Amino acid sequence: MSVRISAVVCTYNRAKLVGQAIDSLAGQNLDKDSFEIIIVDNGSTDSTKDIVAPKIEKLSNVRYVVEPTLGLSHARNLGWKKARGKYVAFLDDDAIADQSWLKNIISAFERNGGAGIVGGKISPVWSKEPEKWVKKELLDSLSLLNWSDEDIFLEPGQWLCGTNIAYLRGLLEKYCGFCPTLGRKGNSLMSNEEIYLNKRIIAAGFRVYYSPKIIVKHYIPEERLQKQWFFSRFQCQGKSDAIMDWKEVDSRKKYLVQFLLNSKELFIQNSIKIWFSKTEIYRRVLAYRTIGYLQSALPIILKSLFSKNTR
Repeated sequence: MSVRISAVVCTYNRAKLVGQAIDSLAGQNLDKDSFEIIIVDNGSTDSTKDIVAPKIEKLSNVRYVVEPTLGLSHARNLGWKKARGKYVAFLDDDAIADQSWLKNIISAFERNGGAGIVGGKISPVWSKEPEKWVKKELLDSLSLLNWSDEDIFLEPGQWLCGTNIAYLRGLLEKYCGFCPTLGRKGNSLMSNEEIYLNKRIIAAGFRVYYSPKIIVKHYIPEERLQKQWFFSRFQCQGKSDAIMDWKEVDSRKKYLVQFLLNSKELFIQNSIKIWFSKTEIYRRVLAYRTIGYLQSALPIILKSLFSKNTR
């Protein structure tokens, strides 16, 4: 039997968690010959290799590869390039897949010919009970997702998270996968690598499909429930947005226009949100996101102004 789907787990220094992710994939209710598990070690310096090694010995459909260039996008790109399945599913190393995860991903693709990307529900596994100030506005940054109790095609303003997402392998190849200048690098909280890829795939006419049956549980460590983490996460989100904007235009003039429009939008939107927000923490994270955007956008603009290259 040929491999129908490849499950890719990219990991970096999460030896205490990655084993559970692998175990959840090993226990999938699919014929073992119909799927493969690819573990991409992004240069871990902890005992990740020692944790993975005995699992490889026991499981015939698991492969372990190393991507020495630091960055989640680099690791994901190596993962899909090594994949033999028609579909490539990505699971974070701190997540646990439902027993029917891969089966339901395959079903979602096969029932919806226009879908190029599918994903589903992400529920939290709290390391500790969140404090009262962790409101709904902050949960998106923790990669938690629950759009609907029914299968739906996502609309503008809705998204999938990289914690629980799958692609047609052919589309990953056609669009060269994930942008290396976006996404996590080591302990950095940069993002948008899947958003940038997804926007290009959507622009080509494919749709994004969400199914609540495609379930992943995501471990939320105590450090992510600290105010400083949210400040850093939103600041990096702003930086990532500015870089993605730059990649989406073909000239510095267009980027300058885009920058002015986005800065105005950020100011107006954030001012409205800050005015109506009842939580001090949300007002502050919005400020950090704006600061992050400016921190990335201004150097890009200055560099482009002094460059002979109009791009």
